[in-house]
Amino acid sequence: MSGYAPSYSQLSPKKTRQSEFVYYMGNESLDIPTGYDVSFSYMLKGNWFFSYSFSVWDKQIINIQNTEDNGIVFIRPVNQGYSYSHSILATWDSRITKWLRLGAFASASYVKSGYGKYLSESFSANVSADMYFRILPTLGLDLGVSWTSPVEMMGFKQYGDMMVDGTIYKTFLDKKLYLGINFCFYSNYRVLYWQLDNSYKMYSERFKGSRKHVGLTLRYNFENRPQKVKTVNLLQEVSEL
Repeated sequence: MSGYAPSYSQLSPKKTRQSEFVYYMGNESLDIPTGYDVSFSYMLKGNWFFSYSFSVWDKQIINIQNTEDNGIVFIRPVNQGYSYSHSILATWDSRITKWLRLGAFASASYVKSGYGKYLSESFSANVSADMYFRILPTLGLDLGVSWTSPVEMMGFKQYGDMMVDGTIYKTFLDKKLYLGINFCFYSNYRVLYWQLDNSYKMYSERFKGSRKHVGLTLRYNFENRPQKVKTVNLLQEVSEL
């Protein structure tokens, strides 16, 4: 059995402005959440990894919000009743050839929790794949694709998310100078937060609709690499004199 103490911001009754119409206010009456986590893991042939975890917690801290008539939103942490979850995970990583390496990741979880008269049950999943392609020792391409299922839990609701990202890079000057072109494409990604009337309201979102991003990375390593040191066997030299 373990527990964790609420943070200072979660306990402070001071109102903190997060945006034009959103304020965060702590809760001095928060209790210390208690519970336990159990996990098992197994690795197969060095490139397969499996794990399972189970957790039971009481009085976990979640954020709820209340919208005033004037549109002002107050977010406040509270202790929910109980929660328990099951999670499984599997990963695979392997070097196919000298110039190609592949990786894959998959996870799923089930969470059941309660707050007062409200009960929440949710299932979520995440799948991703990565490719590392080395065209030359100084030229490569890293590419990743990921998908996250929609999930609705006590405290928030999240829409599904899909992302494609990658990097094309080239190194110069004995790999001291790094030049990379980064690109990323997002699908619709939004998060809604739970209100006291058991409804959901959007007060913040990371991305709305699809979003594309292209960036440039230039990095130089000023560290001096250690030079090779020649060792001399003095005992052998003395014996030969």
